[in-house]
Amino acid sequence: MAGDQATNFTPRQVGILMLRIKSGAIKQALAAASPKTPAQTQQELQKMVSRNPRLQKWMKVSGASVQDLERMVRHGK
Repeated sequence: MAGDQATNFTPRQVGILMLRIKSGAIKQALAAASPKTPAQTQQELQKMVSRNPRLQKWMKVSGASVQDLERMVRHGK
């Protein structure tokens, strides 16, 4: 039965979980780029997403946007 419960996650929930897992590496990369404003952070994130097919897939599955990713990274969620 426990296996059945694991399938109750929506694609969006799975994608958000995967983005949270990746957020540590994303935060380190952003710290190196040192963007100052949310818009600059979003530009850096867009560059990272364009170079990372797995991140693109997770964002597509979750329905997350670069703005959502920026908020997650900025607020540590």
